[in-house]
Amino acid sequence: MRISATDWVKGGWDIEQSIEFARRAKERGIDLIDVSSGALVPDAKVPVGKGFQVPFAKRIRAEAKIKTAAVGMITDVAQADEIVMEGDADLVMIGRELLRQPYFALRAQAEIDAKPSWPVHTVTRCSLAGSEADHRLRAALRAGLPIASGSRVSSPVPRSDPAGFPR
Repeated sequence: MRISATDWVKGGWDIEQSIEFARRAKERGIDLIDVSSGALVPDAKVPVGKGFQVPFAKRIRAEAKIKTAAVGMITDVAQADEIVMEGDADLVMIGRELLRQPYFALRAQAEIDAKPSWPVHTVTRCSLAGSEADHRLRAALRAGLPIASGSRVSSPVPRSDPAGFPR
């Protein structure tokens, strides 16, 4: 369940209320709280910065005894790893960073010396008709894309740049 831990307004929703809410949610079967904040009232002054919402996830995790997900300006692998390893949250969720870096997960794998992996993109001829199909199929083949035959992929080798990341 995603909650806003505070609305950043004096006298408004705050972390204490969020901790109590998380306790009650846990009693009703919720097993993870995705802890965000703000964006609820127009006059809020949100102190945006690297990992600025992590302390909320940490407190809710500790005081409500429920698993939490940290969000908000988590932009690199070391930061995400530290949040989990230090027990500030059980997991991290990234959104905007994936918009900035679509291959963030692959780069993260490389940073921790894991073998990068990615889904194989396929082109199916059956979804196109006539000469348009032939044109697109030939273009896909020239580009080195794998071609699906029914539900099987005939060449699951993704194209990559010299660093090993897909284009």
